Amino acid sequence: MRLVESQLLKLAQEYGVQTVVELDELVQNGHIHEAEAFEDYFESDHLEAERDALLESLGELA
Repeated sequence: MRLVESQLLKLAQEYGVQTVVELDELVQNGHIHEAEAFEDYFESDHLEAERDALLESLGELA
């Protein structure tokens, strides 16, 4: 969980966003070029899904 959170934080700091949705908005508004953020967008999306799955699993244990 810490690894996923640290990777998300690194990406968030790089682009100044909190979520993949905010990163997408930057691309859509032309603040950053899609080519610059392409791989990071998908990595961020994957990490958010992984974090959500981990949190769900932890919730089931409680």
